Amino acid sequence: MQHEIKMVLAVVMAASVATAAQPAGPNVAKVFDVRSMGAAGDGEALDGPVVQKAIDAAAAAGGGTVVLASGTYLSGAVRMKSKVTLRLEKDAVLLASPDAALFPPVRSRWEGGQATYPAPLVVMEECEDASIEGAGTLSGRERCVLVKECRNIGFDGITFISRLRWTLHLLYSDGVVVENCRFTTEGTNTDGIDPDSSRNIVIRKCFFSTGDDCIAIKSGVNAEGVKVGRPSENISIEDCVMERGHGAVSLGSEMSGGVRNITIKRCRVSGCSAGVRIKTRRGRGGDVQNVHVSDCVISHTKAALLVDTQYKWTPGKDAIPGPEGIPLLKNFRFHTITGEGNREAVVMVGMAERPIEGIWLQNITLTGGPPGRIENARDVVVESMKLDGPPEIVNVTGRGLPAEAARDSRAP
Repeated sequence: MQHEIKMVLAVVMAASVATAAQPAGPNVAKVFDVRSMGAAGDGEALDGPVVQKAIDAAAAAGGGTVVLASGTYLSGAVRMKSKVTLRLEKDAVLLASPDAALFPPVRSRWEGGQATYPAPLVVMEECEDASIEGAGTLSGRERCVLVKECRNIGFDGITFISRLRWTLHLLYSDGVVVENCRFTTEGTNTDGIDPDSSRNIVIRKCFFSTGDDCIAIKSGVNAEGVKVGRPSENISIEDCVMERGHGAVSLGSEMSGGVRNITIKRCRVSGCSAGVRIKTRRGRGGDVQNVHVSDCVISHTKAALLVDTQYKWTPGKDAIPGPEGIPLLKNFRFHTITGEGNREAVVMVGMAERPIEGIWLQNITLTGGPPGRIENARDVVVESMKLDGPPEIVNVTGRGLPAEAARDSRAP
């Protein structure tokens, strides 16, 4: 698994970014079966201590694979170690215990600021070359997994279930691959994946049905986020399906540390509040730059493509006053986007004080709803955009707008 993680990161990121270091992977030949070590797997006995014992033994052996065979393993928080693979076989469930005392507080980040919260089901902190894989399920009370200050981490084939807070939180980490996973959540704040001040991330072939954003890319909020200064960057989202959620892919609104070099391609979105959503507000500072979305189908949303600089929720503390608090939004390319039944097709509204710089809309076909509007933007290029009428254009400069865009939007 670890060799595959390195190969995926190298192939996807090599063209534009430096990838994570390439340390040696675990000795996967060393297998630690929790059943043989005393776990019951009956959903009633507390098996978490046995799972932790197996992880510790694998780490002490220089690496190995901890196996959970079919069954339900009741557990408190467990801590992963470097060079360990946790493998959940088909019909294996690592289930969070209802006993809150088994989830001692951990220092993390929440909605952009440093905070202490109960530990998730699995804590991965300062780990390298570790992975969770198989056809089993992680079922958490709050977050399922926190990945903090880690390198070269993989998730493959796992189903994630959560009911409170973010599900898979990638914080201050470098080199993470999430593939072939399913995220099913209910309730507010139950995002699927939150890359948070992390870099070199690949998310591919995953399914999302979530109570909040499917994927939300963040980097801290307001003055604290700028001070920490760790961007989320070099993130590739490929071949995913999002069937329910707020934003299918959201950038922000906690983006004060910067969000840069985001690629979204070949994704299918239906039934979310927004398709691709960039959200920020005055007082955030920071920047969102170099976002490339291509070959996606986005249908039955409130807005297929949305840039919202007037985000009204979670203003946060320590807003940055004056011009320094106005975010920079720059270089957005949307190419070959199709869909139908969206309440609005394209809504991109910058701030009059700092318009969006550089929007390229090419080969866009979004029908069956109002066309939307573009406001306060510079260097906008529209090529072959078919909407149900021309979008409203206010304080925009570029090519293909407004008269040419209107003709293109009605072209057969």
